[in-house]
Amino acid sequence: MRCPRCNATVDDSALVCPECGLQFSDTESTIETEVETASQAAAPAEASSVIDSDTEDKTHAPSVEKESAPENASSENSEEQTPALSRRARAEATEAAKKEKRPKVKKERKVAREPRRKKKEPQTLSRIEQKELDAQRKKRNRRRAWLIVGIVIVVLGILFVFVNNYVQSHYDSWSQMLRLEFGIGSLPTPEKATVESITNADGKPARKITVQGTSPDVLLIKSMDNQRVTFVNGEATITVPDSYFIPKEITTTETDFPVTLDMVILDNRGNEVQVPCDPFTIEIPQAQASEMNPPTDTYETSDPNLTLSFKCSPDSTIYLNGEQRTEDISSGQFSVSLPLSMGENTFDLEVRAPYSAANKHHLVINRVLPAAGVSFNGAIGARTTDARPKLDGKFEAGATLSLVSRKGKLNVNTQNNTFSIECDLSGYGDHTFTIKATKEGLRDGELTWTIERIPDSTSYVKQCKEADVAKVVDNPKAFVGTPLCFSGTVQAVESQKLTLSFVSGQTMTFSYKGDTQYAVGDNVKVYGQLLSANDDKTYEARAFFIVK
Repeated sequence: MRCPRCNATVDDSALVCPECGLQFSDTESTIETEVETASQAAAPAEASSVIDSDTEDKTHAPSVEKESAPENASSENSEEQTPALSRRARAEATEAAKKEKRPKVKKERKVAREPRRKKKEPQTLSRIEQKELDAQRKKRNRRRAWLIVGIVIVVLGILFVFVNNYVQSHYDSWSQMLRLEFGIGSLPTPEKATVESITNADGKPARKITVQGTSPDVLLIKSMDNQRVTFVNGEATITVPDSYFIPKEITTTETDFPVTLDMVILDNRGNEVQVPCDPFTIEIPQAQASEMNPPTDTYETSDPNLTLSFKCSPDSTIYLNGEQRTEDISSGQFSVSLPLSMGENTFDLEVRAPYSAANKHHLVINRVLPAAGVSFNGAIGARTTDARPKLDGKFEAGATLSLVSRKGKLNVNTQNNTFSIECDLSGYGDHTFTIKATKEGLRDGELTWTIERIPDSTSYVKQCKEADVAKVVDNPKAFVGTPLCFSGTVQAVESQKLTLSFVSGQTMTFSYKGDTQYAVGDNVKVYGQLLSANDDKTYEARAFFIVK
């Protein structure tokens, strides 16, 4: 038989065309053969109708044109044996034959059907059409690819936003998240710690230490017994009193104690990074040793014994010449009598107290012969308006007196060991005198004193003229000995000295030994004069009276 699609010759028992792959069954070919045989026996009119029907079937479904030889032979034999029938009878016979064959065809078709195979599409498209079809297919594929890429990007973007929000809400940065959760990366180098000197509520000095960092990392201060400080709002802050850094036992006398902090930032995985911090100094109190006798470390005395005494704290430890003393100091007072030999005697004193710098003294005590005694009868005045004041006193028996300054007249009475001196105070200002007493077996004794002569206030104030400060400063030698009045403001105050500032902008410094009290900022009038002046415009100005 022939394939209805490609018109190729096909074996009658074949179910698939080997050329085009069309599937068909042997039942269909058998039915077509019987129909064709019946049509040949029918009348011409009937034959034409059957042929038309057969042609119509060929357009919709595959048909078989050739039939096997055995079947044709049996048909012809049956026609020869069968008597001639009418057209109607032949049609009925054909219909009956169809009915008999139909169940068997269905059964054979059902049994003989093979698994459905993929049909090959016929190559009916031209090359141009095929290119257009391929271009459209590629275009569709590109669109699908871009659509998939867009969807992936959107999904990844949404996922990133979600993950980023989570990271930002639970960590300070992505690097911190990777370091804490997965151990990726290392701790960043921290900024230098700041140490601020403050005063606590109790008035004692303290240090405020601040380090920048992030939570959940912690600040570990190794130099403070591994104390941990958490980070709050990016800062770890701790306030430590200065006394914390002071060791209990200190053997040096240095009151400036250097402190270096050892600090690290520690994360939850045990990683740590050093925190840079500049060293700082704290002031250490010195062990108490006040109101000491002798008053100075170098001292001269004629006594054979020296009483060393001072105030100290009851918990002090005292060493003298390297030996710890056992005297009772529970009252806060130390005292010991030390024998002295003639000449120089040295003692090394060290006072220690907890959390205090050592207080050390190298005492040099010079024991000398007693001095020949000479003294005044009572106190003498430091200022006087008298040009030749008289003073009297007494001296040690057997001693010889002499006036060293040679400014005055000395009268000596050896019978009652008294003397008197008439001082020569020619000129205003300070006058110094010295009387020496000499005796065999004793060292020389001296009596030295200074008296300031001042003018009478009533007459002197009337003589004073208002000073032109600019001229006085520019040419001080021209105003030596001239009574002047200076009106200005107290700018500075020192021991027996004051500095005045003037409207003209100049300043002058005066010596003053009077009793008037004044303070910086007071407006005063100074009555005085220049006692001396030099070529370099330096001078000595003396204030005799001050009026506020």
